[in-house]
Amino acid sequence: MLDILSRCPWWPYHFQRKTYQWLYNVIIRLLLALMLVHIEGAQAKGTELSILPTEPAYAGQALISINSAPLDELMRLPGIGSTRAHAIINERNQHGPFIDSSDLERVKGIGSATTEKLKDKISFDR
Repeated sequence: MLDILSRCPWWPYHFQRKTYQWLYNVIIRLLLALMLVHIEGAQAKGTELSILPTEPAYAGQALISINSAPLDELMRLPGIGSTRAHAIINERNQHGPFIDSSDLERVKGIGSATTEKLKDKISFDR
């Protein structure tokens, strides 16, 4: 990297010397060592380090009752837009309440993949 920077006219001359390369090496190695110590310390405490959420988006939220939820609540479910929400409401009005997730598959556009995504987010209360 210093070779590339040494060609830049705006790069300070004293950073072009080879003697500073060891300093950059030491600083980078210290930063990496500090990161490793932090990660190992967190793991020893039982803390899980992750940039991804560990809880599902619906954790702590009440389940949505598929048999009584209005349009706006149904649209909060993943994979359910206004068209599918209207289809759910029409199906339950015409054929009665849904008993389980297999009943939900009678709605046009909802298959086993969608019901699998919804199973932890909905209830079949009447």
